[in-house]
This record gives sequence, structure tokens and C-alpha cells, in this order.
Amino acid sequence: MHLVVQKPTQTIRFENTPRGRSFGGFTLIELLVVIAIIAILAAMLLPALAKAKQKAQGIQCMNNSGQLVKAWLMYALDYQDKFPPNPNGTGAVDNLMDNSWVLGWLSFDANNTFNTNLYALVYDPASLLGPYAAKNAGIYRCPSDNYTCAEGSQQLVRVRSRSMNGFIEGGAYPTSMSGDSTWYPGWHCYNKSSDLVIPNPVNLFVFVDEHADSINDGWLITTVGATQSMSPGTWTDLPASYHNCAGSFAFADGHAAMHKWRSGGTCQPVRKVSANGIWHDNNNVDFLWMIHHCSAPLVGAIQFND
Repeated sequence: MHLVVQKPTQTIRFENTPRGRSFGGFTLIELLVVIAIIAILAAMLLPALAKAKQKAQGIQCMNNSGQLVKAWLMYALDYQDKFPPNPNGTGAVDNLMDNSWVLGWLSFDANNTFNTNLYALVYDPASLLGPYAAKNAGIYRCPSDNYTCAEGSQQLVRVRSRSMNGFIEGGAYPTSMSGDSTWYPGWHCYNKSSDLVIPNPVNLFVFVDEHADSINDGWLITTVGATQSMSPGTWTDLPASYHNCAGSFAFADGHAAMHKWRSGGTCQPVRKVSANGIWHDNNNVDFLWMIHHCSAPLVGAIQFND
């Protein structure tokens, strides 16, 4: 006789996780750790991203300035080397006779149509550079100039940041063709290509970004004296400092460059209040730089080191 012994079966159950523990979500401590890591990474990356954005805007600003000054040079090629007129004041507003490089008077006043009117900027026949700018209104402003004005119920960015050197008159006045500045006798004005001698085209700026509170017409003047010496005074028109206390310039040879301001007083905050005549101190190096890159005395050349 054979005895068969059958072992009892046993069911063994395996659990996927330790008892009382689930991997379906984070614990509070784990979540706080993740949040802290994200915050640290953001703190490290955001300044770098902001710096990269600022650099990109500076490059775009110089590109815009370069395109605008090339439009200015192309205009001269079509008009026997004569530059487009650059009048100040009402000459740029009541402009019905095709006598200005750009039309309009900017301000922070509500419903000032020139603030936001792209047609007046590049399509109106009175704005002479429009056709040479390929109707590209974007090149008239700095991408960092994001100050708005009221237009109806909206807040809109103004269409222009740039002004032209007031000594480049372009035959705007009867006195211009003598070569003597209409506004500052004894200093050169520039009406045609052959006038670009002192300073030479590499050092004579044509366009500059103007401070948002200072800009109005398309004419920026640097208040020069009878001599090369300078005492405390005011910026009649203040250049902008949108790029980490630097301003964008386009020069008469067609190149654009960023100039770093060295005096803290030049980098004024924007208050969105139209203002001119901002005070500068004695021997302000930025003011001196502007003087030596906007014109020159009719008698004698300026020696100046950048």
C-alpha cells in the first residue's frame, strides 16, 4: 500500500508597496523641496534672461537706427546729394509743403493723433523718408521705448523714439545754405553730402533716440556755446538712455552704434511729462561728447578723444 501525502496549498500575496505607503503623489515635504528648487533656478535664470532680452533689444535698436540712416542717405542720392529738411517746432507739425523728414509733434497728451499715427509717420507725403524706409514704421522707434499714452480708452505705445541732429538742417531755412547754423551762428550746419567734412561722417551723428519726456518734433538740438568751453547749463533736448544707461546713435557714414553715458545725471527716469531744458553740471562729459559729435565751429577744428 502506498501512502500519498499532499502538501496543503498556500497562497502568497505580494503587495507592490510597503503597507501604508502610496506613490500616487508627493508628500508635503517633497513638494516644498521641489518648489524651493524651482525658486532657486528661477532666481538664477531670470536675470540672465532679462540681460539676454536687453541685449537683443539693443541689437534691434541699432539695426533700426542703421536702416533709418540708410534711408536718409538714399534720399540724398535721389535729390542731388541734398538732405531732407529738418525743421523744428511748428515746421514739423504744420507740414503741408513736403518740407520735413518726418511729420508730427509727440507728447504724453491724451488723444494726440501724432503719438500713434503710423500714416503720418511713413505714408503721408509730408514725411519725406517714408518711401526710403520701405514704409517700415518700426525703424523709427526703439524696442525698449515702451512708454504709452492715452488714445481713447486704450494705452498705446508711441510710434517714434528717434530725432535728427538739429545741425543737419537739410536746407530747411533760408539761412541754411550759407553753411552757418540757423540757431547757433558760428557753428556748421549740414545740408548736402559735401558739407560732411568736420566732424567727418564717422563722427557726426544723424539720428539719436531722444528721452521720452523730451521728444516732440523730429529735431534734437545740442546747446553749444560760442567757444569750446562749457559751463553749467541745460540739455535743451535730452538723449535717451534705454539700454542700461546707453543711447543708440546713427552716423552720417551709415553705421549705428551704442554710446554709454558716463554721467549719472544724463540717465534721467521717464516721468511721462513733456519737459525740455534739463540741468547738467559743469564739464558734463556726456554733454561734451554730444557737442563734439553734432557739429563744429566754423573757424578751427575740435580735437576730442572718445
